[in-house]
Amino acid sequence: MRDSQSRIGKIPDTFASIARLSVHVSAHFHSAMWATPGRVDNRVADDDLRRMKKLASLVGATVGGYAGWWVGAHVGIMTAFIAGMVGTGAGMYWGVRLARRYYG
Repeated sequence: MRDSQSRIGKIPDTFASIARLSVHVSAHFHSAMWATPGRVDNRVADDDLRRMKKLASLVGATVGGYAGWWVGAHVGIMTAFIAGMVGTGAGMYWGVRLARRYYG
């Protein structure tokens, strides 16, 4: 009984040491990844482009889905659904293309 209680008492310490190790490894990995000699640091520009692509994808999906639904609704509800899905995909594709072209 005493042995199992001592093991249970060590669980929080084990979790804390795993958390410290993962933070240390993560920080070391990221610093090593970005501190390559002779490499220009483009983290900020890459991060901004990634965010802009996500925003353009969201807007494109909304506009494309609406346009597809509107076109398909003249035929029927199932056609509107399928056309809306196709429009959503096309809107996401074109939104990301425009973000890359004009922002990145």
